[in-house]
Amino acid sequence: MIQPAPREADSANSESDDMYLNPTSIHAALASAVREARLRHKLLGQPVVEWQNGRVVLVPPEEIEIVEPTPVQTNQPSMTSNESRTP
Repeated sequence: MIQPAPREADSANSESDDMYLNPTSIHAALASAVREARLRHKLLGQPVVEWQNGRVVLVPPEEIEIVEPTPVQTNQPSMTSNESRTP
């Protein structure tokens, strides 16, 4: 089993911590992982299991669609170049 790397307690990691807690970054990572898994299954000739219309479905490799991940829109307002973040 893969174990997460131990985290240091100093504040130098705060920028990378923000990346891991950012919903957009999380969604992008998951979308990329799903795409890679689907592509691997298709190339190896293995089916994938999906949830479709409330049922578990086995999708044969020739029917696996590889879709490019799309950017996620968040509910957070975007900042213009002349705005700054201040607490």
